[in-house]
Parts: sequence; structure tokens; C-alpha cells
Amino acid sequence: MTNDEPQTLMSLTSTILELPPSCLEFCWAFPDFFVVGTYYLESHHGHDQSDSPSQERRGSLLLLRSQRRDLTLIQSLHTSSAILDLHFGPHDSTVLAAATSTGSLCFYQFNSSTTEPFLECISQSQLFDHNTLVLSLSWEPFPSRYEHSRIAVSLSNGNVAIVEYPQDFQSYQILWQSSGHSLEAWTVAYSIQSPEDSPYSLYSGGDDSALCIHNIDGNDLTLDCALLSRDTKTHGAGVTAILPLPIPGTRGQEILLTGSYDEYVRVYNTISKPRILAEEKLGGGVWRLKLFPFITLHNINAQEPTDNTEVNFRILASCMHAGVRVLRVARDRDGEWSIKVLAKFEEHESMNYASDVRPSLKAPDGEKNNAVTCVSTSFYDRKLCVWRYGGIGESRY
Repeated sequence: MTNDEPQTLMSLTSTILELPPSCLEFCWAFPDFFVVGTYYLESHHGHDQSDSPSQERRGSLLLLRSQRRDLTLIQSLHTSSAILDLHFGPHDSTVLAAATSTGSLCFYQFNSSTTEPFLECISQSQLFDHNTLVLSLSWEPFPSRYEHSRIAVSLSNGNVAIVEYPQDFQSYQILWQSSGHSLEAWTVAYSIQSPEDSPYSLYSGGDDSALCIHNIDGNDLTLDCALLSRDTKTHGAGVTAILPLPIPGTRGQEILLTGSYDEYVRVYNTISKPRILAEEKLGGGVWRLKLFPFITLHNINAQEPTDNTEVNFRILASCMHAGVRVLRVARDRDGEWSIKVLAKFEEHESMNYASDVRPSLKAPDGEKNNAVTCVSTSFYDRKLCVWRYGGIGESRY
């Protein structure tokens, strides 16, 4: 293998789940643990075989623990709806929000007060019609501004909405809803730039190949959200993943990493042209993008980061039928962006919709080559794999 060829990665351990996995995330507060959401579409025939079958979606939440080569199922919670997305909260990372196939959000508390931790359902809010799928959710990353939390959701009818919850999640208010997409709105993401200088942005991507940017302006009492732009020309198919990149010194001009059914991952400029700063074909539809929990910043002696500050990210890309890719997304001192595939994990035999990296604020101590643990899944064969990537040793933390 030459230095230019991606590293081929092998699993440490694997298991077969009861139902097809659709999403997963590690818990930042307890990084040995992660939660998997599952999705199963069940058909029911009537007594007359000529009757059209009815379809019912159901699922589960699985709490697992990963410690080196040991993988343990701690808890299995069956749900009456399928789970399409889940994320732990940005401030209280023991609170988990799950998006369902029946128009609701469910909230769970990661309870560590017993010998074995467990997930406890604390509320369920029926936000939309039961036939509407909540396809993705995004917590507002700055909830400390208020005494409540705000969550953006994207829906199967093409709508995008912002919902507000009090601290106990026992009630809710839909603050804003818009029909930004003509087909399914696959993904939604809040800006990660501080909203102190309002407005800031909400991004959404849909099956109509559109990437929408909404300007959010408001305070703890009011919220105004207006469509700033709707780009249908950049992506050659549905926009399925949006990841804002945490780059200092770019206020008002956020840089996104986007994924699409057209198999490309792109560095996307939200304000000025050119929109596309770099792109790379990954061999499969790019369903999810996850940021490795460290960032390399060079030129840190500059008083203020600039457009020429070097940045270096590691990204985990779930690429459907192509498996998983580890990417380097970087900007050099001349301001030029590049994307390179560093490694591939291809043991999955069906669609890879969900992957994540074990949380860490720095490279793990005592680990050879600063290796990190990753978990990935495939849908139809219900396979979950644990593996390690050790190629981040050239980064600074």
C-alpha cells in the first residue's frame, strides 16, 4: 500500500442486532456507552390474500457498552415507532432526544445511579400527524441563553420546524415551521457560530437536491426565521448530510461539509462564491457525517484566525452501500481546501446509515498511534462493528 492509498480497516468485534440499525451516538458524559436506534417496516396481510398489505413501522433503542474488544448489550427498549435519528443534548449530555416515524420526539434520561446504567423515558411529544416521519433533529447548541431547549426537526413532508421545550421536557411549543423542500427534508443542522450577534443560521437538505439556509433572529421570547437562500444547483441528488465545521474567525461566513445521494462530499461556502471549495466522490451515497472530537489549528500565533489559518479535520462518513470512510478535510495556508480519503471500513454487506466516534477531548493516553474507537452499522444485515482508526497521530490536539 502506498502513502496515497486509503488504509483498509478491520473490525475488533461485531454482532448481529435484532432489528435494522438506522442511527447511533456515543454518550459524551459516559463515553464507554452508546445508543443505537432501529427501524423495522412490517407488512400485515388481511384475511383475503388479495387485500393490499398495511405497513407498520416499529423499532427499538439499544444501550451498549464498548470497552476495548468487549461489546455488551446493556438494555433493549422496544418502541411502537421506528427511530430515525437520535442525539444527546449539548449541555446536559445525559438527555437523549429520538426522532420517530409517527411524528413525535421522545426524550430519555441516561441514568447512572445504579450498578448498570439505563435509559429512562421522561417524555414523548406528538408534534405532527402520525403519518409524518421526523427524519432528523438538531439541538440548538447554545441553550444556556434561555431556560429552555430548542430543537430543529426535518420531516417527510418536506417541512422544517423549530420546537421549544422547558427543562423538564413535559410540554412544547412549535415556534416556527416552513415548507422549505418539495420532497423529503432528509437533514437539518443548526449553525455552530455563536448567536450573540443575531441573526444566525439553520441549514436543511432535501430529496429535491436543495440546500436551504434560514436566518434565525430572536431572543428568549420571540423567534423569526426567514429563508435566506435555496440552492438546487450544487448537489446532483438529494442532500442527506450537513455538518458545520468549527472554524474560528469566520463569523458571518460559515463553512459546511455536505453529503449527497450523488456520492460526493463537499466543502460548501454558505455566503460568497464559489460555493464549492472542494469535493470528493466516495463511492456511495453520503448519509451521515461525524466530526472526530479533535481539531488541528496551525498558525495559532496569529492574534485573530483568518481565512488563511490552516485547519485540519478528521471526518467519519457513512456511505450507504460503500461502507465507512475516514476523511481528512483541510485548508492550507493559501486558503485552499482539500478532501482526502485516509481509510476505509468495508465489512458491511448492506447500507451503512450510522457510524460514530468514541468521544475524547484529546488523543487517548497510552494508545498506540493515538488510535480511536469507532462503531458502524449496516441496515439489512443488522450488523454492528467496532473498529479502531490509528492514523491521526500527525495531528496536534
